[in-house]
Amino acid sequence: MGALRNLGEAISRWNNPFCDPRTRRAALFAIVAIGALLRVTMCFVGYPHQLHADEMNVIEPAVEMIERGSYLSYVYFHPDHFQIKICAFLFNAYSLLRYGADAAAVGAIPAFYVIARLVTAVCGIAMIPVAHCLLERIKRGTGVFAAFSVAFFPAYITHSGYASPDVPLSLVILVLIYLGVRHLERGGIGTVVAMGVATAIGMTTKYPAAICCFYVAGIIVVEGFRTRSAKEIALRILLVAAVAFVCLFAISPNLVTDLPSVLASLRNEARTVHLGADGLGFFGNLWFYATGLFSIPDATYNDTPYTSLESIVFLAAGIALLARRKARYLIPFSLCLLLWVCLSVFGLHWLRWGLPMYAGPLVLMGLGLYAAVAASATLLGRTPAAPDGARRSRGGLFAFGGIAIALLAAVFSLNALASSVALAKSAVVPQTRVEALAYCEENGITPQNSAFDGYTPFNLRLAGSAADSFADAASLETAENEGIDYIVISSYMYERYDPSNPDHMDAIRFYSTVRSECELVGEWKATEIEQTPFGLVNLMAKIGYLAAPANECLAGPDIAIYRISE
Repeated sequence: MGALRNLGEAISRWNNPFCDPRTRRAALFAIVAIGALLRVTMCFVGYPHQLHADEMNVIEPAVEMIERGSYLSYVYFHPDHFQIKICAFLFNAYSLLRYGADAAAVGAIPAFYVIARLVTAVCGIAMIPVAHCLLERIKRGTGVFAAFSVAFFPAYITHSGYASPDVPLSLVILVLIYLGVRHLERGGIGTVVAMGVATAIGMTTKYPAAICCFYVAGIIVVEGFRTRSAKEIALRILLVAAVAFVCLFAISPNLVTDLPSVLASLRNEARTVHLGADGLGFFGNLWFYATGLFSIPDATYNDTPYTSLESIVFLAAGIALLARRKARYLIPFSLCLLLWVCLSVFGLHWLRWGLPMYAGPLVLMGLGLYAAVAASATLLGRTPAAPDGARRSRGGLFAFGGIAIALLAAVFSLNALASSVALAKSAVVPQTRVEALAYCEENGITPQNSAFDGYTPFNLRLAGSAADSFADAASLETAENEGIDYIVISSYMYERYDPSNPDHMDAIRFYSTVRSECELVGEWKATEIEQTPFGLVNLMAKIGYLAAPANECLAGPDIAIYRISE
């Protein structure tokens, strides 16, 4: 306890340069600029090809809305309605300026996909100053560290380049945490109304945001518990509910009027079977989302690998510091715990679903990073006041502690930066599916003479199995495979099959048969970045990847083309 007390004193005595407004603004500007560049770069992965499955759920409904000349979107997948309507406006504006016709006349062109991705990227960029404002409100001079933590979280950079609802919802969650902190400070009606608006936007973006209703009610109760009557608290809850309902209806009336379609979509999202994303159960999902924040040790579906186990230390330090100084402000961060439980109830699990719940912990990591920098700077600045042996020994301990903390902070920060830049590089290097498609076109390999997986040259963005082209996939020799000369497989598909699952054995045998009995004619492997639990090793691996010439690197799933033997 004495050591912790000394560390706390060291942090409090640090002369923080970011308390100076000019220094703080300059640092924030640099972080936002670099974060924006990385996110915008991700919007052009594979252009003009579409490589991500969920994007059609935003782009095509937006074009269809324009085609009907309607304000309503009749798709209910996530539901994505707020995003769809913004995109519909932007598509039409672009189409009228570029082609002199509305978006319905030109269809879902590649430029619309980039525009929709840029909408997501703008949300990802906006998270950076919001994180800054949130932590700056809690403790002056710390906002820059939260901005850094959010700006260079690899999963946010990856998914800021997709036209999907996860990053926009992450922005909404961060705004709600900020508003929660502000409401605990001031308790004004303005923040009540703002929380209602943000909740409505969240619910029209993605269904799990409905949990925010309970969060907002809880914030109002906590703020008013000692200072307001029960009647006033109840009236404020009714006000925020009314604001949320009115805004929800204004943004998307049919989410209210067409409840059967909404419930049908919710039942679909709550299904328990999806290849590669099922079978963990509630506690398995809890663990999946928790570990997703800290580490992806191997390349997984749609994600470049990163490992940041050191961030556990900074998260713990941030929570401890906030609990020691302003424990009440931990309450707004509980929204992320609510989301964690809510997401884990669903039968399926995807890393991108967890992005909104990571917003709060990343801000707390920023606070922990501040604590580490402050502690190391103060400890390293201490010198013994007299040439006394005991004082020299104590000074040596201070210096050792300061260096150790500084190295840990440096590894964490540099690993985040290197991972982020590596992601940007993976967006501009050749994509395996596109390269394989060019090979197929040059060598007479077509969808008609091939059996192919999803996420391959002939099915760039959707799941699918080459085995479905055969009546008996294990033999590859049935009447139904007449005319099939090639089999194209993708790691985004075959890595989803679990050898321990009996239901997957047929598919695993199919891939084994293909590899053993067919001739390999072409293979494209994504450049591997070796990962370990140790940040320093991972940092070196990222630097090695960044040093490699871009034209010698590939990104995406591993693709292999086999010729069926005669």
